[in-house]
Amino acid sequence: MTDSSKFPVNRRRFTALEIRQLEASPNVLHMSEKAITYSPEFKVKALKGYQQGKPPQHIFIEAGFQLSIICNRKPNECLKRWRERTSRGTPR
Repeated sequence: MTDSSKFPVNRRRFTALEIRQLEASPNVLHMSEKAITYSPEFKVKALKGYQQGKPPQHIFIEAGFQLSIICNRKPNECLKRWRERTSRGTPR
């Protein structure tokens, strides 16, 4: 069972235009109205950049993401989740 308090109830949905824009990125594996699935290559590159001292927002901007579309908090949330999974040995 997951803790539902970790997920905001009124999470923003992506528009059709935003979905098309994000799907065009080589760093995006899949898109839906609610979620972005990042490519494994991007995750590895982002983690390496973070380990080298780059701020999460800077990593995502360099990769072509517009924070106004994905949300300013998304880079921090993703890097935190990916670091936790990496430390547990979970690849995704």
